Amino acid sequence: MAKILLMVPPVDPEAKFGQYADLGASTPPINLIYLGTSVERAGHTVKIIDCDNQEMNHNDVLRLIRDWEPDVVGMSSVTVTSCASEGSMRTLARSM
Repeated sequence: MAKILLMVPPVDPEAKFGQYADLGASTPPINLIYLGTSVERAGHTVKIIDCDNQEMNHNDVLRLIRDWEPDVVGMSSVTVTSCASEGSMRTLARSM
């Protein structure tokens, strides 16, 4: 079965919350938890990381990917972070 990494990518709080970056709050990635649970029930191994809450940057994510060697990497995004998430995805893809 596959090893699947699901993640909330590293996004600068300024990009996410603008002038309210100091007031912004993070929520647990419920969407990834639901998806991960379903994928685990199908027999796959899942790891979920939330770069916002775990204070991970691109280098931390790359290290995790290289160490764990997932078969699939999935990223979550919402409208307000879509451009920053795309940038994260491109950065990680170029580095692999």
